[in-house]
Amino acid sequence: LLLNNLTKAVVSTQSTGEYVSKSKPGIHWLISHREPLEMFMTSGKMKNDKFIEALEIFEELFREDPAIQSDPLHLRLAVATSLVFANPIKSRAVKRNNIDWMSRYWYFLDLAEEGTLMPQFTEGTAWHLRFVVGSVYTDDSLTWGRENTSQKKIKN
Repeated sequence: LLLNNLTKAVVSTQSTGEYVSKSKPGIHWLISHREPLEMFMTSGKMKNDKFIEALEIFEELFREDPAIQSDPLHLRLAVATSLVFANPIKSRAVKRNNIDWMSRYWYFLDLAEEGTLMPQFTEGTAWHLRFVVGSVYTDDSLTWGRENTSQKKIKN
């Protein structure tokens, strides 16, 4: 069923009749590599089966961040972000505002590169990272929470 939905989504993204490899290099890369494709397909059910939206988000992330092809954390975070944000996430602070998925992706990558996050973040699977990037809180709220939580109080 997942493969059937993904195949339909890939075919649907070819609206101009161009080959996926020319018009959607990120989607072409995803479906041409077993590990990323398997990760995309097995990292949890997506609400409303919005595969086309998830693939479009992955495509944009792929274009913005070439490291997705070579860095496992970038790939896992891109897959998690694509799957979670295929259905827009409303901000808990201002319900009429959606959380910006591109900002959220870079927010967590920047924190990971700074070494600010707990080590479990960099080891998490795409399935795990979905629960992190899919927070309904704004990046500012997440920053406040991180800065005002004592690491000594957190037990692994």
